[in-house]
Amino acid sequence: GYRLLHDRQDTLWVGTFGDGLWRVRSANRVASIERAALRTGLSSDSVLSLMEDRDGNIWIGTTVGLHRLTKRALTPLEDVGFVLTVLPNGPDEILAGTTRGLVQLKESASGWRADHIGSAPEIRTLFRDKQGTLWIGAADGLWRLTNGRVVHEDLGSRSEMLVLSIASAPGGGLWLGDG
Repeated sequence: GYRLLHDRQDTLWVGTFGDGLWRVRSANRVASIERAALRTGLSSDSVLSLMEDRDGNIWIGTTVGLHRLTKRALTPLEDVGFVLTVLPNGPDEILAGTTRGLVQLKESASGWRADHIGSAPEIRTLFRDKQGTLWIGAADGLWRLTNGRVVHEDLGSRSEMLVLSIASAPGGGLWLGDG
């Protein structure tokens, strides 16, 4: 190692001169090493400096440039289903279109809660128009969310069409894409 940094999370960072950046962690007397290098996004395999800032970011100076590593949290939500589309629904809420229907995800102090709404099967796309109406494109046609219920729209001879995309049309209508 060319440079060493022991951060506040008890991780050892090793900057090498030719083999990139190593993150060394140990648990139960077993060390694991993860490497970042030119082939995985580092601008150079030669690390010349390492620093941890007050926010816990790790700064890496290389022969080609400067990098900042920021810790991000990834929170898996289970029992939602196979998610094909998502749409924001207010500051603390997300709608997810799944193969099992519409799911409303709400953030609370205890985490995210999933509530299944209606029974539109195999949702492929979600679209909110200028009036705030939520349109749902599904494997069996066009649906609309009305008063907390999912309602199937009659499209005449194409009522059961596969709706993969929805966009607004001039004059207030909708464009539907079926692939």
